[in-house]
Amino acid sequence: MLSISVDGTVAGWTIELVLRERMWSRSRYAIATVGSVDAAGFEILPTYAAPPFDIVLADATLAEAGRLLALFGPAEQNPFKRRGRS
Repeated sequence: MLSISVDGTVAGWTIELVLRERMWSRSRYAIATVGSVDAAGFEILPTYAAPPFDIVLADATLAEAGRLLALFGPAEQNPFKRRGRS
């Protein structure tokens, strides 16, 4: 089983909070809705406590990864990017 780790905007985790507190080391991010991921047939699994989740790929292939990637919008700059923890 191959899965991709993602963060969700659930239980008080707004996009701004996820970007600032969880993705502070990342320059760019992209967004997909749970509905579109689910409708495309991908399994979404919770991992530990929110906001992390795993999206399970049916096959470990570039085609399957591309099918998932196509559900995400364009990559955007993370305005909360920083080099180290403050």
